[in-house]
This record gives sequence, structure tokens and C-alpha cells, in this order.
Amino acid sequence: MEKNSYQIKKFYLCEKHRIKRYFSITKTSQQNGALERMNRTIQQMACDMLHESGAPHTLWGEAAHASVNILNKALSM
Repeated sequence: MEKNSYQIKKFYLCEKHRIKRYFSITKTSQQNGALERMNRTIQQMACDMLHESGAPHTLWGEAAHASVNILNKALSM
């Protein structure tokens, strides 16, 4: 089976089950801007967590991981 015909069947199968597929172009200025804002938010949250808790900066990775988990559960886009 050709790759294109497989992609078309996959698309119609999603449409049949009312699954919306969104396509975006990577490395565009719009995508990069959204990514940069999210990265900045994660950095600020991690820094605030470390500052408020008095934890050492060696726990930066854990604070960033916790920030991502919080954002994933809090944001619904």
C-alpha cells in the first residue's frame, strides 16, 4: 500500500469518528514565539519555587519538572 493512500485512509477514518486533526508548521515565527513564552513561564515558575522554598539551586531540574507538570494539569487550551 502506498504511503499516500494510507495517509488518506487514516484521515478519513479520523473524520468518520469526528476526530479533528490539526496541522501546524514547525519552525515558524508564530510557533517559536509560543514556545519561547512557555519556556519563559517554566523558568519563572521553577525559579519562584526554589526561591520560596529556600531549596538549593541544584534542584533546578526537579523544580522545572514540577512546573511542567503543574502547567500540563492547569492549562486547558
